[in-house]
Amino acid sequence: MEKQISWSRLDNTAKLFPAISGEHAANVFRLWADLEEDIHPKALQEAVEQALKDLPAFAVKMRRGVFWYYFEQNPAKPVVREEFCPPCFRIELRRNRGFLFRITYYQRRVNLEVFHALTDGNGALYFLHHILFYYLKQVCPAASHWEKPAELEDVSEQEMWEDGFAKSDEESAGAAGQPMIFAPRAYHLDGEMLPIGAQQITEAVFSAKEIAGLAKASGATVAQYFAALLIEAILEERCREVPPKEKIVISLPVNLRNFFPSKTLRNFFIFVRIGVDGSQGNPGFDNILAQVGEQMKGEITREKFLARIRQQRRLEEIPFLRVVPRVIKDFFMRRTYRRGEHTYTCTLTNMGRVPMPREFVPHVKRIGTMLGASRNNTLKVAVSSLGDVMTVVFNSTCREEDIPRYFIRRLTAEGLAAVVTCNEVPR
Repeated sequence: MEKQISWSRLDNTAKLFPAISGEHAANVFRLWADLEEDIHPKALQEAVEQALKDLPAFAVKMRRGVFWYYFEQNPAKPVVREEFCPPCFRIELRRNRGFLFRITYYQRRVNLEVFHALTDGNGALYFLHHILFYYLKQVCPAASHWEKPAELEDVSEQEMWEDGFAKSDEESAGAAGQPMIFAPRAYHLDGEMLPIGAQQITEAVFSAKEIAGLAKASGATVAQYFAALLIEAILEERCREVPPKEKIVISLPVNLRNFFPSKTLRNFFIFVRIGVDGSQGNPGFDNILAQVGEQMKGEITREKFLARIRQQRRLEEIPFLRVVPRVIKDFFMRRTYRRGEHTYTCTLTNMGRVPMPREFVPHVKRIGTMLGASRNNTLKVAVSSLGDVMTVVFNSTCREEDIPRYFIRRLTAEGLAAVVTCNEVPR
């Protein structure tokens, strides 16, 4: 029997989020699953409790230490509620029994919202799969006899707590670190700000096969095609009359599990910045796509990631910094983060084809994700696919809808069908 872990340090990326989060930047993301029938609250509550027994890395609360934040086991039970707040709204830990995630439901949809200090999209998806497994076993007669799918049994407790950054750094001893370089300022998206906590959300559903075919016809991946299209949308809608002096820069989170042998359920991703110069006007989609493809191929490599991991880890290991009180670390991390916020225009995350245990397929219609935007990073775009259903979600803290409108119209102009929904935001 494995020894139960009662406390844990935050991973390399997670250490940033408690310091920078507040009412203007919740750092909460959402995964959701649309099922065939309306949600049964009691069954969902029991499913969440059972999933936490399997995945104790999520049954934690965050504590403030003298030098760092840390996690310790949370013996409380989370409360499942009908959706009661805007998507990606700040998780108030004291009102949430200390948990760093929130489970809500609305009609046929199950929502899992997570404070990013706890995990990333990959870890949250693994948690959601466990919740769906225990939920479907209760509510679907055909699922009552299910054994847990093998893909939900492949992570040990030791592996789920693992710090992927530390492991990768240790296994790459001798690799050169990347020098600290501050990127230049990027073009910033302004607009009419919504009230605190409100988000303008535009959701578009496409055929994943048609999108993949369109990207392939241009010699690109879906991620490259969407990044280029997003840059074109910004240039056309915001910069047509006055070309920007700064580059349009897209921040792309990359799942490091695809490059290093880790099954961690904690954060294990890194951001890559892709930029295009629009100072001479819109260079045209083909030109933008070529630049994006070239940059992504050059930046998304195991060697580049190793160098960046090593550089970040070396900062942690400076003896002086290790004994600096947490409140002082928080102050300087906030300052550094604010400076970094000005180095990209918006964020685009692509989860790709979401893996789904085959037993779930008849019962789960759609999987989606969204990233909470903030006052300084006003637009975030998230893409996910289940089977042939691709969902693209635009989250913005500004009232303007011009960029998602352009993005979607460009795709429909190529002959693609789209189902588009928008939320109502307060005036």
